[in-house]
Order: sequence, then structure tokens, then C-alpha cells
Amino acid sequence: MKTLSSCNIFSHPDKTLPEHLGNVYELANLFNILKDEDTQTLLKIITLCHDFAKSTEYFQKYLSDHIKNAYKGHAKLSAIFAFYLAQKLNIKADFIPYIAILAHHGNLSDTESVLTNADIEHIEKKQIKSIDLKEINNIYDDTFSFDCEHFKNFICEAKEFGNLIYDSTEKLKKTTIKDYFLVLYLFSLLIDADKLDAGFDDKEKIKEIFDKIQLFNIPDCVDNYKAIKFKNTKLEGLNKLREDIYSDALE
Repeated sequence: MKTLSSCNIFSHPDKTLPEHLGNVYELANLFNILKDEDTQTLLKIITLCHDFAKSTEYFQKYLSDHIKNAYKGHAKLSAIFAFYLAQKLNIKADFIPYIAILAHHGNLSDTESVLTNADIEHIEKKQIKSIDLKEINNIYDDTFSFDCEHFKNFICEAKEFGNLIYDSTEKLKKTTIKDYFLVLYLFSLLIDADKLDAGFDDKEKIKEIFDKIQLFNIPDCVDNYKAIKFKNTKLEGLNKLREDIYSDALE
């Protein structure tokens, strides 16, 4: 992700879009403990695409003039952009970036709820036409191999996007519980990193948070915690129940 100090597209009043996207990716990757290639690719798409649609003329005017308008929303077009990229990159779980980004200013929904608003509508077509495609290509051309003009055509000409999303959710229904937790995990990485970068620029504080999290990544952290927390002999019966539940969960 290029930092592009001369970029005229902003994510926040005092931060350019490429700066924010790059920071969110770095923070999420810092906290990520799953280093397999598939998870890394999904995380990259989700973090670098989550605010793509802040590049619209409508959102930029909202930032500069503080005037709300009907086209300033950015979650859905950004989610469509991430899904489009995931398909271009032949990502098996291409629906995960869509659902994570769509909900990144709210709560995750079940797939049926997401499908009710999946079709590309007038608002997304109007938004894509207001984006400076040359500027966007400058931001993304060293990260993903694609041309934003093609994405614009996809948005303007798409007639069955809802069917693409539906087919993708059907694939997810046939996968394991691992994919369910992967959605939750990637979503949590996104919103945590997004709020950290938007909330403050204290890199030392973020490093301190990271160091504390690292304490929980050691293999025996749960057993160590139990040995300290549940040593009260007066609660022997309750502790046995906890241990039974813990064993069942591991199995």
C-alpha cells in the first residue's frame, strides 16, 4: 500500500486514505497469530479495502464541509470492491471480505440478512462514477493487480451481483465450523485495528497493548491461568465442572 504523501483522498480529517489503510493492515497483521497464506491474503483484502469507498466525491465533501448527504456511506461499496478482488484472486472464501467489511461499522449478521440487501443499486453506481479512478489506481496498483476502470464497469453493468453473493454464501454453508470462527476472527482484527488507528496515533501505546496480548499466546496460557485462578479448595465441585467443560471444548 503506497503512503502517497501527496494524496488528496482522506479517510479522516487529518489522515489520508492510503495512510489509514496501511496502518490498519499493519496493526491487524501485528495482532494476527494465524500466519497461513489463506488467512494472510484474506486479512490483506479486508484491511486494505474496508474504506475503499471513502474515495467518493460525496464522502470527501462530507469530510471537508461537514455536510451529510445520501451518498456518503462507504461500507457497502467497499464490501463489493473486496468481494470483487477476492473473486479475481480466486479466493475460496470470497464471501468473508464482503460480510466483514459490510458490518465494520455495526454488527455481523447472518447470511440471510446480508442477502436481502446484496444487489448493486443506484447509490453504488452513482458513487463509483464520482471516484477519481487515476488516484485510486495510484493507491492500489502496487498491492493488487487490477484496473479500477474494470471495477467501475462491473458496478455499472452488474445485473446479477446478488446471485454471486448467494452462490458464495452457499459455499460457506458447506464448510466447517472453522470458517465460522474465521469470519469472527478476521472481523475482530479489522474493527480493532480500525478503531485503534482512528482513535489515536500513540504508537508506543499500541506496542504496549500488543505486548500484553503476546502474554496470552504462549501454549500453556490457559492452564497457567487455571492453576492460579481456580486453586480454591472450597470450590472443588465447581472447579471440576469447569474442568469437564474445558475438556469437552478441547475435544
